Amino acid sequence: MNIGIIGFGKMGQGIARLLEKNMKLSLVLESLNIENRAAGCTYCKNVAEVNDGLLNNIDVFIEFTAPESAKRMILEIIKRRKNARIVSGSTGWDFDCIKKEIAAAGTIFMRSSNFSVGINVLTSVLENISRSLSKTGKFDAAMVEYHHKAKKDSPSGTARMLAECVGRGGFEIPVSCVRSGYYPGQHTVSFDSMFETIEISHNARSRDVFCQGAVHAAKWLAEKSTPGTYCFKDVIADVFGGEI
Repeated sequence: MNIGIIGFGKMGQGIARLLEKNMKLSLVLESLNIENRAAGCTYCKNVAEVNDGLLNNIDVFIEFTAPESAKRMILEIIKRRKNARIVSGSTGWDFDCIKKEIAAAGTIFMRSSNFSVGINVLTSVLENISRSLSKTGKFDAAMVEYHHKAKKDSPSGTARMLAECVGRGGFEIPVSCVRSGYYPGQHTVSFDSMFETIEISHNARSRDVFCQGAVHAAKWLAEKSTPGTYCFKDVIADVFGGEI
């Protein structure tokens, strides 16, 4: 399986390191001054530099770029490559603005704000708890998230995703964002009443949890032939044999 990575920051490099044995890193886009380049891999600054033969030979593209370049890079790929398979993990940009182009190009697309199994399972748990607690009228909800100081979007895509789950359960939830140090990602949702507090936390120990999830997503997407937009929960549902 030939893999193309779009964006070669810490996430892109982590994904390259965790590729499985049957996966070959064949193309890296949006790359600058990369040391220790992999043998047999082509490194380019943009899609225009890639020849058609190589572009059409990529089985799955995995995109983790900056918010300002994600839309542009994805549109450039699907313009030249029909039925491309793309896993997208960048946050802080509006995916809705390219839905029509994705569909028109017959793209097999997966997008998620978070590729950890734990967070995606937690979304269903939070929605159910929120729905039960909101009926009592005795609890308030809040969230605190920590990310490293270089994190650009605030709240993060994960925080927004969790807040939407709590919102569907009947709560308005303020989100406090901390951008400091080297946190890969830490989210705590609390439900507080006069006599008790419930806290639900997820702590990513390293970026590898997201990188590994993106690799699993690419492997899953490579087997799909039906154009459309998928999510990481589809992968988890297949793995566990049921919906979450």
